[in-house]
Amino acid sequence: MKNLKTNNGFALLITLILLIVLSLLGVAALNTSVQEVRISANYQESIVDLSWAEAGVEAARREIAISPDPEVSQWDCTTEEKTGIVGSVDDPKATFCVSLVRTEIDNSTTSSGSGVDPSLRTKIFYYRIDSRVTRNGQVVKWAQSLEQIARLSM
Repeated sequence: MKNLKTNNGFALLITLILLIVLSLLGVAALNTSVQEVRISANYQESIVDLSWAEAGVEAARREIAISPDPEVSQWDCTTEEKTGIVGSVDDPKATFCVSLVRTEIDNSTTSSGSGVDPSLRTKIFYYRIDSRVTRNGQVVKWAQSLEQIARLSM
C-alpha cells in the first residue's frame, strides 16, 4: 500500500504526454507547410494558364488584323476543326476561335479636303474572341474579348 502513495513514475507520465503533444504540433506544422506549397503551386499554374489564355486572344487579334476578308474567319467558333492553336500542334497550350458578331457601315461623309475618296465608307466589324486552356479534357482557364475593327470599303 505504501508504493501506491509515492510519486514514482509521475515524471515519466508527464514526459510522455509532453512528447505526444509536441509530436502532434510538429505533424500539424508539417501538414500546414505541405498545404502552403500546394497552394503556391496551384496559384503559379493558374497564372501561367491565364497567360496562355491571353496569348490565345492576342493570336486571334493578329489573325483578324492580317485577314484579307474580315467577314470570313478561318477560326470560326462553330466547328472544332476551325480552332486556332497557340503553342505546338502536338502540345497546344491554348486554343482560340473568332466569331463575327455584326457589321456596320459608317455613312458619315468625309470632307472633300481630307484627301480620301468620298465614295469610300468605313465598315466596322465586331468580333468575339474565345480562348481556352484545357488540361485532361477540361477547360481550366478561359478568356474572352470583344473586338472592333474598322476598314474602308466601297
